[in-house]
Amino acid sequence: MATLPIHTSFSAVADEKIYGTQIRNYTFDGNKVDHATALALASLQQSEAIESLLPPYRNVIELRQQKVSDLSVVLATLAEAIGSMDPKDNNTSKKSGIDAAKLETANQLLEKYGLSKMELSGGQVTYKVAYYKQAAIQAELDTENNELQQNMIQIQSYVNKRDNAFQVANKVVAKENATAQSTIHAMGY
Repeated sequence: MATLPIHTSFSAVADEKIYGTQIRNYTFDGNKVDHATALALASLQQSEAIESLLPPYRNVIELRQQKVSDLSVVLATLAEAIGSMDPKDNNTSKKSGIDAAKLETANQLLEKYGLSKMELSGGQVTYKVAYYKQAAIQAELDTENNELQQNMIQIQSYVNKRDNAFQVANKVVAKENATAQSTIHAMGY
């Protein structure tokens, strides 16, 4: 597909006027083309340019979705840790009764995203640490979800623009084909 811009020039020759309108000469990749072809090629070119913008957005969305998933695992681990403690016991130094391996996995996920790890005591987490970390992770998840929504809106906007440009090209080509068919039919062929 062509990557050069379409150049336009007005013809100075009087006999190129049709119905009182001067014909424009379009060049596309050094070739002269008519208006409909130029419009179709420009629309396809625009569609391809927009398509080239989509992969980075898809990558960002996939990374954000993975982060949301990982942070949800951490949040579930913290909820389980808090749930394993007696809510009537106000001793904030009491440790959770859940598996230390789950807490270590949660810490690895926190470290993966540059978030501060939980301080574990004997492989366990205290109520106070788990409670405050849970609030911090929930705030981080809310932020990530908001940014994920913005990325998805942006990529949808690009997809809509790409589809519109492609539809313009298809409509122009279809109209030119219909005109050619009716002309051929009118000539008796």
